[in-house]
Amino acid sequence: MCEDYRLAVDKLFELQSKEEISNGKPEHAAAFLATIFKYSQKYVFLFCKNLAADVFEDNFLVEQVKKAHDRGVTIKILISDEAVESPQMREFLKNTPVVSINKFLGTLTPAVHFAVSDGRALRREADHNGKRAIGYANCPDRAQPFAD
Repeated sequence: MCEDYRLAVDKLFELQSKEEISNGKPEHAAAFLATIFKYSQKYVFLFCKNLAADVFEDNFLVEQVKKAHDRGVTIKILISDEAVESPQMREFLKNTPVVSINKFLGTLTPAVHFAVSDGRALRREADHNGKRAIGYANCPDRAQPFAD
């Protein structure tokens, strides 16, 4: 994981910044998602292709997912592929039945992968390969529509 990037994102969450944060690289996605889970209090909803290994095999991210679960955060995951790619996340989900994971059977136009937490933090991809992704630490106006 890109430690400088992760620390910068963490600081923006700590400050409850509304600043838009670019994060199209897999290691940036891992850092941003880890921080979403780190600061979540009530819920994290995630819609993605398959919990890709290049993002979700990050040890810090997996640790933050587990800590959020242990704090009682509701975690709901919706994937568009048949199976979870990340071995660490597959193992966590197999051993944690209270985390909701489902296969998305509908269609979205355009399909936007996203993670939202507590109606304020948001990461969304503008394309399917995640190359154009942005996030917000504290932007209820942008996050809330994804939480509904």
